[in-house]
Amino acid sequence: MVFWRPASVESRFEDISAPPASIPVYFMAPSVIKAEGAKAEGILSTFYDEWGTTRFESRPDLFRRVADRAAELTGETVLPVIGYLAHLLHSITSESQGSADDLEARPYGTIDLQTVGKAVHRYGSGSRRQYWERLESLQKWAQIQVPVQGERGFVPAEDVIFGAAWADVLKAFVSETERAEEEDALPEARWAEAIHRLLRFREEIGRRAEDHDYPELAAPDDDRWEATHQQLKRQDFPQLSTDKRKTIFDLLLLLGVRIGPRVEWRWLDTRKGASHLDALSRSVS
Repeated sequence: MVFWRPASVESRFEDISAPPASIPVYFMAPSVIKAEGAKAEGILSTFYDEWGTTRFESRPDLFRRVADRAAELTGETVLPVIGYLAHLLHSITSESQGSADDLEARPYGTIDLQTVGKAVHRYGSGSRRQYWERLESLQKWAQIQVPVQGERGFVPAEDVIFGAAWADVLKAFVSETERAEEEDALPEARWAEAIHRLLRFREEIGRRAEDHDYPELAAPDDDRWEATHQQLKRQDFPQLSTDKRKTIFDLLLLLGVRIGPRVEWRWLDTRKGASHLDALSRSVS
């Protein structure tokens, strides 16, 4: 993938670390854009699908493209990329990037009704395409493979649930926060409780951690995460949490690993004149 920076943007490519070799990234020399000006920017924007060129303004642009490409990786090759994305996501959220609302770690992130609404109701506007792309990316990221317990080895994130050991990571984060007196208000406390409730339900119906259809995520101390931790160490950053497991959890939550039951849903285009099942409709789970 190739990134180019508009002449009006002052962010520097030198401040961005490159992802693992499994996802090659190239940055176009700023001198090329400056020499041709608006003409070059217009051409690169028009043919970005065919040429694979992406306008670069900030870290969220890099995160989205690398995450899109990560969905194409299989097995252990994805583990260093998970570390890279976890670090990048932490940097983005720490800087409170205003253009990164879609990158907020939250349960069921692929079911983002706000983004769906903007993609539909801003029909014909210049921003509609952007929201469509973000919605499609959220669904694509749910296909990124993650290590699980059981014989399958690696499974798309949307088919995986967090286990008890990951709930312990959240509890440790809550107990160590400076707002200890407000622990109940932290979403991590509710997420940990949700994980335990789902695990109790699975136990009642006889579904094991190695379940073929919906397995548990590999525990934080599983040896397979070593490649992820090594990548995080190579990209160490002053703002990175001491417990890197929480940083990894936040990314996995965004990718679609579940803290609760599987949810299947469908949205329909209800605008005047739209058919009952309009072409804009899609099914997501």
